[in-house]
Amino acid sequence: MDNEEALAWFKEFSRVDGYFPNHRPSLCAIKALEKQIPKKPFQPFGTHSYKCSNCWKFVAHEVDDDCDLTDLAEWCPYCGQKLDWNLDS
Repeated sequence: MDNEEALAWFKEFSRVDGYFPNHRPSLCAIKALEKQIPKKPFQPFGTHSYKCSNCWKFVAHEVDDDCDLTDLAEWCPYCGQKLDWNLDS
């Protein structure tokens, strides 16, 4: 079972009549699993900076147009969101 399958299972397990009651352990697991699924950083229009798509804090700044994205953090240092630096797709 990968992270996305586990996330779907927890969401279905926690659902009662179409809404989520206050199941704190399940909701904590859902939030943790959502952070394990990589998200592409957000680049505000016209900037050379990148923000985490989860907490919106800056995670990188390009010094020039030839920025090497291979040595960037795999996880957001502020919220723990896994980052997907494959910005081509």
